[in-house]
Amino acid sequence: LLTDRRIAELTGNLRAISDEMQDQIRRVDNMERRVLELRSQTNEKLERRCSELQRSVQRAFAEATSAQSCTKDFQEAETRHRQRLKSLEEDADERRSRDQNAKDALLRVCARLDALSSQVISLKQPAGAKGEQVSHLEEAMEAIQKKLCEQE
Repeated sequence: LLTDRRIAELTGNLRAISDEMQDQIRRVDNMERRVLELRSQTNEKLERRCSELQRSVQRAFAEATSAQSCTKDFQEAETRHRQRLKSLEEDADERRSRDQNAKDALLRVCARLDALSSQVISLKQPAGAKGEQVSHLEEAMEAIQKKLCEQE
């Protein structure tokens, strides 16, 4: 009787241990499934993030290349504009110089005309053919002088 009881007790203990082992196995299987799912989800997220980063790097590289090209184009345009500006400044200086020379020449011509006009007045005779020629010459010189002085 004691042995039967002891066997029954050991059998009950073995069943309890067996049931507990089965529960532990199920828990481990469930945990393994969750770990695999998490690993799979993490891998998918990581792959998506890597793809996004790769696209971002490609966009940044393309933008940098474009910016570099734009910078180069801008520098070339700036160089052309600087050369053109220098050429225009040189032309403007040359024209100012020519204009000043022309103005100086006109002033000399006006001064000569004034001197000639004074000489004509002093040579003018009150009557006769010579006096008419001088008057006519004086009128022509005054007209020329007015036109030249107006152009200043």
